[in-house]
Amino acid sequence: MKKFESIEIKSWMRVIAVITGLLIFFIQAFYFAHYFDVTMDEGTYPLKGLLFLSGDYRPFQDYGLWTNKMPLSFLIPGIAQYFFEPGLRTARYFSIFLSGLMLLGLWLFLKRNLNKDWAVFAFLIFLLNTGTVFYYFQAISQGVTALFATWSLYFLLGQGRKNWEILAGSILAVLVVFTRQN
Repeated sequence: MKKFESIEIKSWMRVIAVITGLLIFFIQAFYFAHYFDVTMDEGTYPLKGLLFLSGDYRPFQDYGLWTNKMPLSFLIPGIAQYFFEPGLRTARYFSIFLSGLMLLGLWLFLKRNLNKDWAVFAFLIFLLNTGTVFYYFQAISQGVTALFATWSLYFLLGQGRKNWEILAGSILAVLVVFTRQN
Protein backbone atom coordinates (compact mmCIF):
# COMPACT_ATOMS: atom_id res chain seq x y z
CA MET A 1 0.00 0.00 0.00
CA LYS A 2 2.85 2.39 0.74
CA LYS A 3 4.33 1.84 -2.71
CA PHE A 4 1.00 2.77 -4.36
CA GLU A 5 0.77 5.99 -2.35
CA SER A 6 4.30 7.06 -3.30
CA ILE A 7 3.52 6.52 -6.99
CA GLU A 8 0.42 8.70 -6.71
CA ILE A 9 2.37 11.45 -4.96
CA LYS A 10 5.02 11.18 -7.63
CA SER A 11 2.46 11.65 -10.41
CA TRP A 12 1.10 14.73 -8.61
CA MET A 13 4.65 16.05 -8.38
CA ARG A 14 5.00 15.66 -12.14
CA VAL A 15 1.76 17.54 -12.77
CA ILE A 16 2.74 20.35 -10.41
CA ALA A 17 6.21 20.58 -11.99
CA VAL A 18 4.80 20.83 -15.53
CA ILE A 19 2.15 23.39 -14.58
CA THR A 20 4.73 25.47 -12.69
CA GLY A 21 7.10 25.32 -15.67
CA LEU A 22 4.33 26.40 -18.05
CA LEU A 23 3.37 29.30 -15.78
CA ILE A 24 6.98 30.48 -15.59
CA PHE A 25 7.35 30.19 -19.38
CA PHE A 26 4.19 32.17 -20.16
CA ILE A 27 4.78 34.80 -17.46
CA GLN A 28 8.22 35.43 -18.95
CA ALA A 29 6.81 35.48 -22.48
CA PHE A 30 4.13 38.05 -21.66
CA TYR A 31 6.60 40.13 -19.65
CA PHE A 32 9.05 40.17 -22.57
CA ALA A 33 6.22 40.90 -25.01
CA HIS A 34 5.44 44.09 -23.12
CA TYR A 35 8.90 45.33 -22.17
CA PHE A 36 11.35 44.09 -24.79
CA ASP A 37 12.37 46.48 -27.58
CA VAL A 38 11.41 45.68 -31.14
CA THR A 39 14.00 44.36 -33.55
CA MET A 40 14.07 45.17 -37.24
CA ASP A 41 12.96 41.69 -38.35
CA GLU A 42 10.20 41.57 -35.79
CA GLY A 43 8.80 44.84 -37.09
CA THR A 44 8.90 43.82 -40.74
CA TYR A 45 7.57 40.24 -40.69
CA PRO A 46 4.03 41.13 -39.50
CA LEU A 47 3.85 44.31 -41.59
CA LYS A 48 4.90 42.57 -44.80
CA GLY A 49 2.48 39.75 -44.03
CA LEU A 50 -0.36 42.24 -43.56
CA LEU A 51 0.49 43.98 -46.84
CA PHE A 52 0.61 40.61 -48.66
CA LEU A 53 -2.69 39.45 -47.18
CA SER A 54 -4.46 42.73 -47.92
CA GLY A 55 -3.37 42.49 -51.56
CA ASP A 56 -1.28 45.68 -51.58
CA TYR A 57 1.83 43.68 -52.46
CA ARG A 58 2.71 40.15 -53.54
CA PRO A 59 5.70 38.10 -52.41
CA PHE A 60 8.64 38.50 -54.82
CA GLN A 61 6.82 41.26 -56.73
CA ASP A 62 8.96 43.43 -59.03
CA TYR A 63 9.76 46.69 -57.23
CA GLY A 64 7.84 45.44 -54.23
CA LEU A 65 8.86 44.65 -50.71
CA TRP A 66 12.12 42.82 -50.17
CA THR A 67 11.34 39.20 -49.35
CA ASN A 68 14.57 37.61 -48.24
CA LYS A 69 12.69 34.71 -46.63
CA MET A 70 10.02 32.33 -47.83
CA PRO A 71 6.44 33.70 -48.09
CA LEU A 72 4.99 31.85 -45.08
CA SER A 73 7.48 33.59 -42.76
CA PHE A 74 5.61 36.81 -43.56
CA LEU A 75 2.08 35.52 -44.15
CA ILE A 76 1.70 33.64 -40.86
CA PRO A 77 2.58 36.62 -38.59
CA GLY A 78 0.46 38.77 -40.90
CA ILE A 79 -2.64 36.64 -40.19
CA ALA A 80 -3.02 38.07 -36.69
CA GLN A 81 -2.54 41.58 -38.06
CA TYR A 82 -5.19 41.00 -40.71
CA PHE A 83 -7.87 39.47 -38.47
CA PHE A 84 -7.31 41.42 -35.26
CA GLU A 85 -5.48 44.75 -35.29
CA PRO A 86 -2.13 45.82 -36.69
CA GLY A 87 0.61 46.29 -34.17
CA LEU A 88 3.51 44.69 -32.43
CA ARG A 89 1.53 43.59 -29.39
CA THR A 90 -0.93 41.64 -31.57
CA ALA A 91 1.95 39.97 -33.40
CA ARG A 92 3.69 39.06 -30.16
CA TYR A 93 0.53 37.67 -28.58
CA PHE A 94 0.00 35.58 -31.70
CA SER A 95 3.59 34.29 -31.40
CA ILE A 96 2.95 33.37 -27.77
CA PHE A 97 -0.20 31.51 -28.86
CA LEU A 98 1.81 29.63 -31.50
CA SER A 99 4.45 28.81 -28.89
CA GLY A 100 1.69 27.32 -26.73
CA LEU A 101 0.70 25.07 -29.63
CA MET A 102 4.35 24.14 -30.10
CA LEU A 103 4.69 23.31 -26.38
CA LEU A 104 1.61 21.08 -26.59
CA GLY A 105 3.19 19.16 -29.46
CA LEU A 106 6.49 18.92 -27.61
CA TRP A 107 4.79 17.59 -24.47
CA LEU A 108 2.82 14.99 -26.42
CA PHE A 109 5.96 13.93 -28.28
CA LEU A 110 8.02 13.58 -25.10
CA LYS A 111 5.25 11.81 -23.22
CA ARG A 112 4.82 9.24 -25.98
CA ASN A 113 8.52 8.59 -26.65
CA LEU A 114 10.04 8.80 -23.15
CA ASN A 115 9.07 7.49 -19.76
CA LYS A 116 7.10 9.95 -17.61
CA ASP A 117 10.01 11.14 -15.48
CA TRP A 118 12.29 11.84 -18.44
CA ALA A 119 9.46 13.55 -20.32
CA VAL A 120 8.87 15.93 -17.40
CA PHE A 121 12.61 16.55 -17.00
CA ALA A 122 13.14 17.33 -20.71
CA PHE A 123 10.03 19.51 -20.86
CA LEU A 124 11.12 21.49 -17.79
CA ILE A 125 14.58 22.10 -19.22
CA PHE A 126 12.94 23.57 -22.30
CA LEU A 127 10.37 25.62 -20.35
CA LEU A 128 12.76 27.10 -17.81
CA ASN A 129 15.35 28.26 -20.35
CA THR A 130 14.98 32.03 -20.69
CA GLY A 131 16.81 31.90 -24.01
CA THR A 132 14.06 29.66 -25.35
CA VAL A 133 11.37 32.10 -24.22
CA PHE A 134 13.28 34.87 -25.99
CA TYR A 135 12.69 33.28 -29.40
CA TYR A 136 9.07 32.29 -28.89
CA PHE A 137 7.55 35.58 -27.80
CA GLN A 138 8.87 37.51 -30.81
CA ALA A 139 6.96 37.88 -34.06
CA ILE A 140 9.67 36.23 -36.14
CA SER A 141 9.80 33.07 -38.19
CA GLN A 142 11.79 30.94 -35.71
CA GLY A 143 8.70 30.31 -33.56
CA VAL A 144 6.57 29.35 -36.55
CA THR A 145 9.29 27.02 -37.79
CA ALA A 146 9.59 25.42 -34.36
CA LEU A 147 5.82 24.86 -34.30
CA PHE A 148 5.87 23.05 -37.66
CA ALA A 149 9.02 21.07 -36.85
CA THR A 150 7.74 19.95 -33.44
CA TRP A 151 4.42 18.70 -34.76
CA SER A 152 6.19 17.11 -37.73
CA LEU A 153 8.36 15.13 -35.33
CA TYR A 154 5.32 14.23 -33.24
CA PHE A 155 3.55 12.74 -36.25
CA LEU A 156 6.60 11.07 -37.82
CA LEU A 157 8.56 9.57 -34.92
CA GLY A 158 7.52 6.65 -32.78
CA GLN A 159 6.34 3.14 -33.31
CA GLY A 160 3.12 2.30 -35.09
CA ARG A 161 2.69 5.52 -37.09
CA LYS A 162 -0.38 5.39 -39.31
CA ASN A 163 -0.31 6.53 -42.94
CA TRP A 164 -2.25 9.71 -42.21
CA GLU A 165 0.25 10.59 -39.45
CA ILE A 166 3.19 10.14 -41.81
CA LEU A 167 1.41 12.29 -44.40
CA ALA A 168 0.64 15.02 -41.81
CA GLY A 169 4.22 14.98 -40.54
CA SER A 170 5.58 15.19 -44.07
CA ILE A 171 3.35 18.15 -44.93
CA LEU A 172 4.45 19.94 -41.77
CA ALA A 173 8.10 19.26 -42.65
CA VAL A 174 7.50 20.86 -46.06
CA LEU A 175 5.90 23.86 -44.33
CA VAL A 176 9.13 24.31 -42.37
CA VAL A 177 10.98 24.85 -45.66
CA PHE A 178 8.23 27.15 -46.97
CA THR A 179 8.64 29.22 -43.83
CA ARG A 180 12.37 29.38 -43.22
CA GLN A 181 14.97 27.70 -45.38
CA ASN A 182 18.06 28.07 -43.17
